[in-house]
Amino acid sequence: MRIEKFKLTTAQLAVGIAILTLGTKLLAFVRELVLANFFGAGTVTDAYVMAQSIPNILLAGLISAAAISYMPIFSRITESEGLREGNLFTSRLLNAMLIISVAAAVLGAIFARPLVSVFARGYDEPTAALTAWYLRPAFAMAIFNVLVYIFEAFLQYKEIFFPQIIFGYLQNISVIAF
Repeated sequence: MRIEKFKLTTAQLAVGIAILTLGTKLLAFVRELVLANFFGAGTVTDAYVMAQSIPNILLAGLISAAAISYMPIFSRITESEGLREGNLFTSRLLNAMLIISVAAAVLGAIFARPLVSVFARGYDEPTAALTAWYLRPAFAMAIFNVLVYIFEAFLQYKEIFFPQIIFGYLQNISVIAF
């Protein structure tokens, strides 16, 4: 008895990815419900949401631009100069983005209070202080976001789609659990 290798068509793969992605979005909604139930609506929630938003506002454009432009550039380099040069490009991009994100994390930690006063102008002093406290680790998370976005594009180029989706499940489940 011969076992044939299981191969999905493009349509089957797209439907599978869509269903799994929808599952992560639903789980993210459950995560938000759990957080809202636990913390309610108030200063703690406001501080947390704002602290998560500030690094996204400041760095999302740069990180997204690097991730979106990565795949066509990597593809062109790999096809014209070989995989070794493509991997070298990836390494250089990761190093540059890590330097930028580490610098942003350090500056974000140093200037957390002024950033809060700009982005959350109406917060009272205790809420602003709590937001600044949450903002420091939120900026540090930007370092990891850089890695995630670029490696996700790399995996997609290699036609590997499911680990990123599974990571979304693990991330949401861990937030809900903790």
